[in-house]
Amino acid sequence: SSCSFDYNLVYGDLSDVASYSLLGGECAIGVSGTYDWLNAPAGDLYFLVVGVDDTGVYESSWGNRNPPAERNGGAPSFICGATNKIVTETCP
Repeated sequence: SSCSFDYNLVYGDLSDVASYSLLGGECAIGVSGTYDWLNAPAGDLYFLVVGVDDTGVYESSWGNRNPPAERNGGAPSFICGATNKIVTETCP
């Protein structure tokens, strides 16, 4: 079971993980729980998998960092068409 309509994978250079600076993303990777990232960029990367609604405009929380606060605040990735980030809903 999935809590989101679909998922996007957003990524950045590992040296920028503290600032959550992003380089790009893979859009609509599905809800199966597996994904073959065939053209993954070379280098040391960090990545986040974020849920998206059926319009692709709203993305889910990026999770919490320590101390408890939303990663990257309320700002969405602006990747794959996401222009809004919803942090108030949770997945059961």
